[in-house]
Amino acid sequence: MNLDTLSKPSSAAEVVNRIIERGGWLLAVPPDRVRLELPPGHRDLNLVDAVRQNKAAVLEILKQRGGWVGDSAKMAKAATDWRWRSPSGKLVSALPHCTACCSYYLFRETDGTYTCQSCELSGIEESTARRVM
Repeated sequence: MNLDTLSKPSSAAEVVNRIIERGGWLLAVPPDRVRLELPPGHRDLNLVDAVRQNKAAVLEILKQRGGWVGDSAKMAKAATDWRWRSPSGKLVSALPHCTACCSYYLFRETDGTYTCQSCELSGIEESTARRVM
C-alpha cells in the first residue's frame, strides 16, 4: 500500500500539487464549487476530504490560475463535451465565463472577445472563456 495515499495533505497548495501528480484536474465551477477528476487507480478519499476542507483556498488558487489546473489533455476532452452531470444528476453546460470572477455575465464584442459585465474585465478570448485547449 502506498503511504502517500494514506497521508492527508495539509495545505491547499499541497492538495493541488497531489492532484496534478496523479494526472487529475480541478475546475472552479461558479459560483463556489470545485469539480475534481482523478483517473481510476488514483482516487484517494483523503485527497477528496482535503479539497473539501480547503475549498476556499483551493478556489483562490484556481482563480489565480485561470479557473483550472491539471492534465490539459483530460481537461480538453471535458471541455469539448460541453456539459457534464452535477452531483445532483443534472446536466451542466460549460458556458463561457469570466476568468477573473467566474461570472457568466459576458458581452461578446465585435472582435470575438468577451467583456465581463460583473467585474469589467475585457479582452477575454473565446478559448479562455470556454476552456478549450
